[in-house]
Amino acid sequence: MESKKRKSNALDEACLELSEEVENGGDIVTKEVDVEEEDIMTQFNNWKTNSGLLYDFVSRKELDWPSLSIDFGEYYEDNTDVTVLTQTVCVGTHTSNKEPNFLYVCDVLFPLEELPQEKCVYKINDYYEGFDFTTDKKKFTIKAKIAHEGEVNRIKFLPLDDGKKKNFVFTKAVNGNLHLFDINKHSIETNDDKMKPEVTFVGNNFDGFGLDFNLEKKNVLTCSNDGSIHVYSYDDLSSKVVNALYSVKYKSPINDVSSTNDPNLILACADNGYILIYDMRIKTMEPTMQVLGQQVPVNSLALNKYTGHFASGSDNGKIKIWDIKNFKEPQHIINAHKDAEAIIRLNFSPNEPSILASASNKRFIYIYDLNKIGEELDAIDLSDGPSELIFSHGGHTQSITDFNWNYHKKLKMFIGSTGEDNTLQFWQLKTELLDEANTVPTSNTDVE
Repeated sequence: MESKKRKSNALDEACLELSEEVENGGDIVTKEVDVEEEDIMTQFNNWKTNSGLLYDFVSRKELDWPSLSIDFGEYYEDNTDVTVLTQTVCVGTHTSNKEPNFLYVCDVLFPLEELPQEKCVYKINDYYEGFDFTTDKKKFTIKAKIAHEGEVNRIKFLPLDDGKKKNFVFTKAVNGNLHLFDINKHSIETNDDKMKPEVTFVGNNFDGFGLDFNLEKKNVLTCSNDGSIHVYSYDDLSSKVVNALYSVKYKSPINDVSSTNDPNLILACADNGYILIYDMRIKTMEPTMQVLGQQVPVNSLALNKYTGHFASGSDNGKIKIWDIKNFKEPQHIINAHKDAEAIIRLNFSPNEPSILASASNKRFIYIYDLNKIGEELDAIDLSDGPSELIFSHGGHTQSITDFNWNYHKKLKMFIGSTGEDNTLQFWQLKTELLDEANTVPTSNTDVE
């Protein structure tokens, strides 16, 4: 018993020494975190001060919980006031395990005309922080909270053939299921406490984020972390439960999925670094074509509907531009995000064929003009980023979770974004800045 007791004492002493080392090390880590947070807040305050010189419009709304996704829906132009536009925007919640999750349906008022410079001042308004614009209308309203089982990984409005959006919203749930909601059937007064989708698309039983539409075939595409890809038809919604009409399973988690300009082909990207093409006419589990996109996970894909080219974004912060007809090598590589930040989202502008935006797992969203590929930069410009970079948005104080372009043709270069800082942000680049050659306007630029 003596020896056991001595061993126990020795172990206790060793644990005490280790605990003291951890505590001392913890002090260092805490100090580093404090310095980093202070630096972030300094940059954020600079961003607010400089926002009037960088944006035509900015609004920042704090939500109760962070949203993992955002999408723009139907818009309503007011015949009595042609200077504003009301648009439906959907976001989700990512709550703690004990709190219920919801799909939020919001009505947001946006200015259609350029604000005078004296209005481009960041301040606290009645419904949000940002630029104020003259109108008696309420500028932000949550008109429905739709109960949702688990957090809402991805949100997409169903687009129509004319480019507009219908009030049908697809959500990708954390359990793998895909749900379709008619948001017109819900209101803030209904006080939903149980999820009641119009349709549930089943068969996908793992977490995932990829969600896209094949408009020609009226299909919706999803992917999951178990390596599966499922394709469903939304042409007939008479049944409450819909099974997949096409499914395959890959050997690595699938991080994103995209349609192409060929309605028979599906693009996907995987955790093992491969980019895959599946032909739905061929009944096999193996991809029709595949290429190693990176030695690290490829997280996001974006199709340019105008050219048929697509972009891929990876864990090492690189963006690659591909021609699907010549799939062996990328057409171009952009060293997009500094310090090899993982790219989590890519989106081409719906109205500007050469404009691409990316978000990393940090605080910034970058915008690129692919027409600038090949432009030479001097040493000073190189320090700002690649030649294609035309703007960086730094309005978030924590990691970006999602962003999307507004598809309204009068709201060019207009983006909505969400972050782990619980904020929902809408911002529109100052158009004259984009015409300045070799200029990269950023939210950290010292222009005070």
